[in-house]
Amino acid sequence: MRKGWRAWPIVFVLLCAITIHSDSPAGWPQSQDDHVSASIVIEADKLLGSISPRLYGQFDEFMYEGVKGGLYAELLRDRGFDEAPDVRGLPRYWERDPDDRNDDPGLHIYLDDAVIYPPAPKFPSEIGNHSLRLDVTANDGQRRGIHQGGIPVRQGVAYHGYIWIKTSGFSGHINVALEADWTDGETYANAEIADISGDWKKYSFSLAPRKGDPLAKFSVLVYGRGRLWLDQLSLMPGDAVDGVRTDVFQKVKALRPAFIRWPGGNVAQDYHWTWG
Repeated sequence: MRKGWRAWPIVFVLLCAITIHSDSPAGWPQSQDDHVSASIVIEADKLLGSISPRLYGQFDEFMYEGVKGGLYAELLRDRGFDEAPDVRGLPRYWERDPDDRNDDPGLHIYLDDAVIYPPAPKFPSEIGNHSLRLDVTANDGQRRGIHQGGIPVRQGVAYHGYIWIKTSGFSGHINVALEADWTDGETYANAEIADISGDWKKYSFSLAPRKGDPLAKFSVLVYGRGRLWLDQLSLMPGDAVDGVRTDVFQKVKALRPAFIRWPGGNVAQDYHWTWG
């Protein structure tokens, strides 16, 4: 073994103990002994490989913008409406559209913890899950919905997204759009989601902005009348690499890391399984 290298013995588990319980139907052949012996052999003196103490890699963790807003290409924040709402009761990062400060009687917005997608786990969870319920009582063609600002978009890149929607007595359609983030701002791209009805369904769309804007807004606008629940929205740039931002991916690739440690120390020591 070369100087400075560290050897790690490799443990081989050849076979684990197996207990077989016989509940065979009547008429099937029965073993006289339904317990099978097994053995475990540990070859502690067998060296399979060596690891250099000078092997360096990278570290990534769910802290600050390391993943969300960093490595992860997802552009929408609070996609499931599960973060604490603001003082107006609206989901964090989302705004009414237009910003009429609840003066429009044709649209009422609620955080709903009784109807969610995906359904709540059977085990108790410490995290409160919500969907966003929209009660639309006016079908007059006016702009009504929600939007999220601070969305960076680039000309020439397609953006793919989806929304999970459930309805009750709704008749109408939804428009999704990338727009300049001011009143009556320019629309860079839009798409219509039609035939919305029934229980939870995933509705996909694509947007190709004709202009770049580092601070655009993503709007979800409802035209019709009835009740809808929205959950698990997504918006990804089409050049993302398996969900990773392409610019970050290229920089990490240039580093040529020997390994990447993930998800990091704090997650390993502080995570509670009831968080989901």
